[in-house]
Amino acid sequence: MKNKEIYAVITGDIINSSRIREGDRENLLKELKHSFYEINERLIREVKTPVEMYRGDSFQMVIKKPDQALLISLIIRAKLRGITTSQKKEGVNYWDARISIGIGGIDYEAEKIVESDGEAFQLSGRGLDDMRKKQRLSIYTIWPEVNDEMEVACALSDVIVNRWTVSQAKVIYPYLLENKTQQELAEEFEITQGAISQRLTEAGNMDAMKLFIKRFEKLIKRGL
Repeated sequence: MKNKEIYAVITGDIINSSRIREGDRENLLKELKHSFYEINERLIREVKTPVEMYRGDSFQMVIKKPDQALLISLIIRAKLRGITTSQKKEGVNYWDARISIGIGGIDYEAEKIVESDGEAFQLSGRGLDDMRKKQRLSIYTIWPEVNDEMEVACALSDVIVNRWTVSQAKVIYPYLLENKTQQELAEEFEITQGAISQRLTEAGNMDAMKLFIKRFEKLIKRGL
């Protein structure tokens, strides 16, 4: 297994997208696509951003460095929650996505990502299909012992992310994407460093999320 090239495939769909007002939905998709561009510029660094939108509200991304997959998924969720404008009266709470990470080999690379195939695609697709009603994140790998640990960790992370408010998510997004310091974020958002700390650590539980990210990276690198 060590000699086999391993990828991560991220498959996601926007939650309750049909209930989002048309103008807001257009803005959401525009912002999401820009986020994909920023993620590629900062983290993936491919010539062409390795992501495709399909069915209007779903997306799929191939990551050559699979240990980046969890961080990228959390960045996407922070982006969506941070740009939420629709209110509960439209049947939408916070904008968010169900995201499934599949980690394994890729047997067939088609011109279109969504037409490719292999373990990583199959695991990612299965994870999305098997998600419970209120589940937002799943991770399936070719290593059963990793899957058992990730099942628990994903459930706990969902509890944290589901509590991110718009103002918290707006700060969390550049914090995760650009690894900015609290002082840099304070200057960017023109608020005190104490307010940034409150949004990141006390409300956003970023200390716990960073532990989750580091644990995921360690497990994936160990398996490669």
